Amino acid sequence: MDDTDFKNLIFQCPSCRARCQFRFAWHAGGSAVLQQIHGHVTRYVLECTACKDYIFLRTARVQESLPVRSTVQEQFPPAGIAPHPSIPPEVAVDLREASLCFSIGAWNACTTMCRRSLQSCAKNKGANPKDDLFDQLQELRDRGIIPAVLYDMADAIRKKGNIGAHPGRDPVLNTQVSEAEARVVLRIIEQVYKYVYEYPDDVSRVNQP
Repeated sequence: MDDTDFKNLIFQCPSCRARCQFRFAWHAGGSAVLQQIHGHVTRYVLECTACKDYIFLRTARVQESLPVRSTVQEQFPPAGIAPHPSIPPEVAVDLREASLCFSIGAWNACTTMCRRSLQSCAKNKGANPKDDLFDQLQELRDRGIIPAVLYDMADAIRKKGNIGAHPGRDPVLNTQVSEAEARVVLRIIEQVYKYVYEYPDDVSRVNQP
């Protein structure tokens, strides 16, 4: 979540998955606005307006001048993705772990778990379980299970996941995954699963008598 999200109290709820407005349910001592102005570490309990569940936030000031900007230092439950129920458990468990890794700033681990989840997806869709992910994705593309554009998206996840999983060849300039890259990978894999799992599930529901 970014500073604009915090200012507007818009989050993705870890309980119901909705990205929606939250409201202040409790904050530690006095006015929440005054705490931010004076630069104190702040603690809040926010309520999801969609499911009425709660999250805890601990924030700190990151800018001196007004308007003061705050950054979220800790959230509970973690800001991980609650995978869509149409995603198979063996695929969803690694996606969930990837999002938890992102929520604590573990960028290498996030992309590695995205890659692991993607390989479980490839196996779930019928790719040869003995092949590596590179060949599995090509098989799914060649069999028409995923279109070319989705193959390109999935292969980008594979490549960045490899960087997250393996140290660079140069021990001094060891390649690392950045926050921006991990964010993009997580967003891409969500779109892949929308095509592979969520949209077919939606169509099935619409076509039910």
